Amino acid sequence: MSLNFYSFHILTILLLAAAFSFAHKDNSQEVDWKEIDINNPKVVESAKFAVDEHNKQKNTKLEVKSVERAQAYSPRENELELRIFFQASDGKYVADLRFRPWEDIKILISFKRIIDATIN
Repeated sequence: MSLNFYSFHILTILLLAAAFSFAHKDNSQEVDWKEIDINNPKVVESAKFAVDEHNKQKNTKLEVKSVERAQAYSPRENELELRIFFQASDGKYVADLRFRPWEDIKILISFKRIIDATIN
């Protein structure tokens, strides 16, 4: 297997471990999202994945222009969720993604346009 394949898994595992170590909550309805580095290449790659999936589902041609904010939390052991706020070709959006690195699974959970100009 290629070095790129291993690099992806190592970075995903590190993101998962970091998010799990300080964001996991048991028996709680509240989600404790933690800010993560928007300059991490995996965050940018995840935003592009979300847009690509949305484009396939809705037959659109959006493009990621910039990532403005990213958050992570671990709802369960061996699982990571990312919320990414980004500027696309026609406005601002937020996408939620779920990762299961042990199964090599990425899932787009939600994809919404942000009407308000501010991202909190």
